[in-house]
Amino acid sequence: MEKSKKFKSTTTVSVSIPETDETGEIPQNDVDNESDILHPWDQLPLVVMLNVFDYLESSDLLRLATVCKTWRDMIQNTAHFWRQMHLKLNCNSESSHSEISCSYAEMFGSYLRKLSISCHHEHNTDICKCMDKDLLQLLLNLNQPNLTSLKITDLELQGVRKCHKTICGTLTQMLSSFSSLQCLELSNVKFQYNEAFEILDTVISASGENLQSLVIDGLFRVCLLDYTSNEVDRLTNKILSLSCLTKLGIDYLHLTNAFVIALSRSHAGQLKKLKIVARSFMHYDTDDHFDCMVSTLAWCALKVACPSMKVAFVMDGTTLSRFDSITEIMDPVLPIYKIRLMLGSYENDIATALNDIAASFRRSLLKFEMELSSTNDEIDEAFLDLVLDCKKLTLVTVSVNFSYPGTEMIAHQVTQQRKRYQDLMASLEKAQQHAQANTVNGPGSGTADATAPMNNS
Repeated sequence: MEKSKKFKSTTTVSVSIPETDETGEIPQNDVDNESDILHPWDQLPLVVMLNVFDYLESSDLLRLATVCKTWRDMIQNTAHFWRQMHLKLNCNSESSHSEISCSYAEMFGSYLRKLSISCHHEHNTDICKCMDKDLLQLLLNLNQPNLTSLKITDLELQGVRKCHKTICGTLTQMLSSFSSLQCLELSNVKFQYNEAFEILDTVISASGENLQSLVIDGLFRVCLLDYTSNEVDRLTNKILSLSCLTKLGIDYLHLTNAFVIALSRSHAGQLKKLKIVARSFMHYDTDDHFDCMVSTLAWCALKVACPSMKVAFVMDGTTLSRFDSITEIMDPVLPIYKIRLMLGSYENDIATALNDIAASFRRSLLKFEMELSSTNDEIDEAFLDLVLDCKKLTLVTVSVNFSYPGTEMIAHQVTQQRKRYQDLMASLEKAQQHAQANTVNGPGSGTADATAPMNNS
């Protein structure tokens, strides 16, 4: 049976064009041969053209740049078009993704303020064996950007050790000049212990006073449980030193009761988002990892200290059979608004886990994602119960071979109807607030009331 299609996917603007030359540059052959016939577009003032282009995505702008030389120069030389860019690398050496991304980095790197880099995997089993040189080349081609946000995700670097050191050195040198960096995300980019801390030290020294978002789940190649307590404290102390931190993403196995309680004291009323990633509990042969679980008391302290905090929880490759209940690590006191389960192979207790999630987070859950290679009737039923019980759930994304083909359709209809209802209620509430404001401020305060006398006269 084919995999189910996703209900809804979040799209990230990706800088790519369907037809480029071998170097990845914008084609020049058609651009330079401008027609002598004036098109109505050519008669528009420059400021009008720029306003129109402002509504377009980066990929659309690159296509328009192939129309004529005038548009190409205007698009390439307008800095604010290229403030934000998502560049893709590809672990397949035959793909042109990486080469094109490097070309774009060189062309628009000096304009960039927000940059995200990720690896495209054609198959789930792919790992980035040839990514070291591509990432290094991309970083070298950036041409001294003044970034406020840098995100590098899903790069399983498996190359030679020498290239790793070069990448770390290049990235560290680049980050040392970013005094205005507000967001740093290094998610699933595994570095050695010393390399990871060298990067963190550089970021904190250069922009620690401005850093508001730090996401470092999957930054360390080896879990910190394999290090000494002093080395674990070194990481947590760095995080606690970030005075402006409002968003934190971290591996669950790097959390301790002491750190969570210290975070509740140092960032009381400040922390808005917390992302927790639970990975690979399965490689522990003993039950020692249960000692590392954060207690309900510690989570309560953080929840009380940061009442507006929202939590996203990701379970990636975790063996559920190691626990009596999924709530042992996904504590019910947490205000979890998003859950992502990437469980891979079939497990008998997935239906129970779904039931526990529905019972514990029915009042807070807004988004739910699940990847599962096989299923059974019990999982279909538990999944539908979760969708029906969580009344605020409006975004569901799954990659599952359901036993019953109608499972996905039913869930899709429920969430879409719920989303339309919530949008309608939000519109009615906004209209009611507007009407109340007019009533308080007088009949002449609103636009409709102000024009009424004119119509009557």
